[in-house]
Amino acid sequence: MIIMNKSSNNDKLICENIMRPKVYIAKTGSDLEKSIRESLKWIDYEKIIRPGNRVFIKPNLTFTVHRQGVTVSPLFLKSLVTVLRDLTPNITIGESDGGYGSYTAEEAFYGHNLFDMSKELGFDLVNLSKCEKEYIDIPVGNKAVPIPLPKMLLNDVDVFISVAVPKVHSMTGISLCVKNQWGCIPDKMRLLHHYLFEEAIIKINKLLNPGINFIDGTYGLTENGPIIGVPLKLDLILASDNIWAIDSAGSHIMSFDIRKARYLSIAKESGLLPSVNEINFNDNINNFISDKFFLKRTMWNRYALFAFKHKFASKIVYDSTIGDILHWIMYATRGRIHMPRFKV
Repeated sequence: MIIMNKSSNNDKLICENIMRPKVYIAKTGSDLEKSIRESLKWIDYEKIIRPGNRVFIKPNLTFTVHRQGVTVSPLFLKSLVTVLRDLTPNITIGESDGGYGSYTAEEAFYGHNLFDMSKELGFDLVNLSKCEKEYIDIPVGNKAVPIPLPKMLLNDVDVFISVAVPKVHSMTGISLCVKNQWGCIPDKMRLLHHYLFEEAIIKINKLLNPGINFIDGTYGLTENGPIIGVPLKLDLILASDNIWAIDSAGSHIMSFDIRKARYLSIAKESGLLPSVNEINFNDNINNFISDKFFLKRTMWNRYALFAFKHKFASKIVYDSTIGDILHWIMYATRGRIHMPRFKV
């Protein structure tokens, strides 16, 4: 009887480990391609990507050139595509135009050397803002609000890969893989949908269902974000077969309380976001915790945060003459050129 109980307990433990989402975390070292390959093996990527599958990679490219801690590094993307080509030649990297019409996806591609890289490695580049759209309904109270998504992401992708950077965010608290898919909304004025951000980002991730997720932790961003902040050297890589699990792990290593990010709190309450105790790691995650991440909102952040949470305020701030004047003042005080407002 004792032997049977022991065997039963072992079988139960093995079953639990198999069912748990996997997160790989490690220092990258000098060979990034090797680190990516090892991380993919840990999450059994050959069971996720079948030979010839259509793979779409959504990197965080929230600026026109690579900035440490702000955007995914070109080296990370090149190394990832190189590894994936062992399984499929059908690889696409895509991003939408910058919010508020601040830049085009093509400018971000150019600034991250992706045009030359695509010729060298043979993958496609897609500006999601130029794709045919399909509207999805986001439930808000007793009504549904339609927002657009590219049809290709909903119908022509076999495996979606999200690649994020670990950073604090002045509007959402934190930005990791889940938040990264906000950039899949092709509307340049998607910030007008910020008031329903939590409901929308959860539904978008359910629909796109990223099968593989990465955090390029070469650098993180602290103090402020998603663009203005202080780069933090980490030399980390995280990979997972579950987007909610990798955000849980990323939040943990950043010492971030998910209660301060409403979208993650909702995901936790609804059973989507596991605790780190419910994740199967390749190593002890506590060995990688950093206490150097913090968010210090500026006066302009607080003004924008109010607009972020309220539909009417968003309209005034981002889609009106008054908003144009306010942005001109803000950009002038920062020594930046005012970006004109684009309507779509």
